Amino acid sequence: MAELGNYFDEIADVDSWISIVVIAAAFFAGSVMKNTIERSVDAPDELYGVVIMVGGVFAGGDYQHEIVTGGGLYTLDKAMERFGVKSKVQEAV
Repeated sequence: MAELGNYFDEIADVDSWISIVVIAAAFFAGSVMKNTIERSVDAPDELYGVVIMVGGVFAGGDYQHEIVTGGGLYTLDKAMERFGVKSKVQEAV
């Protein structure tokens, strides 16, 4: 039972949750950027995630890896939509 307590400690770790929130914020930043910029520029959706990734690299800091990961997830999500992979996975389930 002592091992179970260690798992709960990991789940309750504040630093882990901060990393998760930063990744989610970077992921959702792609949608915000798209909705803001798309009125004047018609760019592929994947580009917004790449911009977030590059911004994360240049921003540096403690959460550089999380920002790049969130931008990469956005890029991957939009690429999967573009090539129909996402819908095939959803249909399979």
